Amino acid sequence: MYRINDNKRVQHSAALITDAMLNCLNEKPFEEITVSDIQRLSGVSRATFYRLFDNTSDVLTYYSQFLVEDIMNQSTAQSIHNYKDFLLFLFEALLDNHTFLEAVFKSGSEEIIMNSLLSNSMQKHNTQSQLYANEKEMDYLISGTCGFLVGILRVWLKHGKQETPEELFDIMMRMAGVVSQNLFQK
Repeated sequence: MYRINDNKRVQHSAALITDAMLNCLNEKPFEEITVSDIQRLSGVSRATFYRLFDNTSDVLTYYSQFLVEDIMNQSTAQSIHNYKDFLLFLFEALLDNHTFLEAVFKSGSEEIIMNSLLSNSMQKHNTQSQLYANEKEMDYLISGTCGFLVGILRVWLKHGKQETPEELFDIMMRMAGVVSQNLFQK
C-alpha cells in the first residue's frame, strides 16, 4: 500500500521515488529492482521510502494510478469526449509508457493497470450524466472495456509493440464486432 497525501514534500519524495523506479526499469527487470536501488537513485532515505510505500510493487501501483489519472485529466482538459478520440489518446499515452507497462505485465501484476483504469473510469463516469445506460449497465460496460484494453495492451507487448494507437483502436473495434456478432448468432 502507498501513503501519498497532498503535502508538497510527500509529493516531491513520491515523484523522486517513482522517477528512480522508472529509471531502474530501463536498466533491469522489475523483479531485480530493490528498495536500495530506488533509494540510491532517488536520493530519498530508506525511512522516507518506507513511510510512503511498503515495497517496490507499491511504487508501480502508485505510478499506474497517477498515470491513468493524469491521462483522464488531460483528456478532459483537451475536451476529448467521443469514444474513438479518447481511446486513441489513451493508447498513445499508455504506449509512451511502454517500459512501465512491460514491467507490470512481466511481473504478473496487470491488475494494477486494470484497477487504475477502473477507478479512474468510474470517477469520470460519475461526474458525467448517464445518457445510455443505468448504473449497473455502466459498471458492465466500463469493466468490460477496461478488461478489453488490458488484454489489447498485453498482446501488443507480446507481439513486439508494433502497432500504432490507430491500429490498436481498429483491432479493438474489429474484435468487439466479432465478439458481438458471435454472441448473437444462432
